Amino acid sequence: MEWKNPNVFLRWIIKNDDWKYLFVEKNDTRRVAPWKALLPWWCLEFWEDVEDCLIREIKEEIDLDVESLELIGTQKIILDWVHWLWIYYICKTKDLNFKNNEPEKHTRVFWWDFDNIDEYWKAVLKKIWK
Repeated sequence: MEWKNPNVFLRWIIKNDDWKYLFVEKNDTRRVAPWKALLPWWCLEFWEDVEDCLIREIKEEIDLDVESLELIGTQKIILDWVHWLWIYYICKTKDLNFKNNEPEKHTRVFWWDFDNIDEYWKAVLKKIWK
């Protein structure tokens, strides 16, 4: 098997005042994690600026306007000889009135209380939230 170039994924974390986190649930048309609830993410294209990509994708996917971005951590994963680098940002938005602009990708966009988030995502949030 041959190594492939690293893929860079940007994950954005949006939290409300009640410490609930914004998650998306992928639908069955998605190649990656169908029917799974995930922190929202986007694959960085070769020519894109990281912050510009996040601002654009958040607006396109959930119709929120970003006020500020803060880099909070990274995570590397190697799956099937592919190196993935996930870069996590805290995103503050002008308001929290989101909508699912991409129902062809997401069955829903929703707030998930930290106490009820599955153990994998709790561990990720604890690790990167230093």
